[in-house]
Amino acid sequence: MGEIQNLCNNYNPVIDNGLIIIADISGFTNYINASEIEHSQINIARLLEAIIDSNELGLSVSEIEGDAIFFFKFGDDYSFAELINQIKVMTKNFYSTLNELSSNINCDCRACNVLSNLHIKFIVHIGRIGTIMIKNFCKLYGIDIIAAHRLLKNHLTINDYALFTNKTVQKFSQEIEDSLLSDSDFIRDNDTYNDINIIDYFYIPLKKILR
Repeated sequence: MGEIQNLCNNYNPVIDNGLIIIADISGFTNYINASEIEHSQINIARLLEAIIDSNELGLSVSEIEGDAIFFFKFGDDYSFAELINQIKVMTKNFYSTLNELSSNINCDCRACNVLSNLHIKFIVHIGRIGTIMIKNFCKLYGIDIIAAHRLLKNHLTINDYALFTNKTVQKFSQEIEDSLLSDSDFIRDNDTYNDINIIDYFYIPLKKILR
C-alpha cells in the first residue's frame, strides 16, 4: 500500500497510464457456501498468498477483494512475453498450492474435499489510472478500473483463462504476431455492460499458455 500512498501524497491527484491485472479465484462463492469457514479461510489465504508471491513483474497490490487480487503497474517497462510469463507463473503456483492443500490426507472436511472445484482466471487491461486520497485511504479510480472489474462478470463458460482487453492486444499487436502464440489461440469476444456499453476482448484458455 506504500507505493499508492506515496503517489497520493506526492501527486494529489495523479492520472497515468497503467497496467491492470485482476487474478480471480473461480468457484469461490460455491466453495465458501459448501465448506466450513475455519478451514476455507486458511485455504483461500494460502492460495491468494501463492499468487502474490508469484509477482515477477514488479506489480503493486491495490486491494485484496475477497477472492481476487487487484494488481497494477504504472509505465510500460514490460513486454508481452513478460506479461504472459507472469500469468504462467501465477497459474502454476496457484495450482501447485491447490494440489498441496488437496492432498492433505489428515483432513476430510468439506473445505478440503472440494478444493478441486476452484480455478483461476485473469483480467488484463491497460488504461488511465487515477489516484486520490479519501481521508487516510489512497484509492485507484477511473473508468478503466471499473471496466476491468466489470469484465470479471462475463459470459465465458470456461473456468481457466486469461482475458485481454482489445486495448491491451493492440498495444502488443506486433509482439503478439511474432510470438509463439498463434492467432487461433486468441479467441475474440465481447460483453455489454450498463454505462460502459460494449467491451471487446480476446481470451486464451490457460492450458495454451502453460503448454
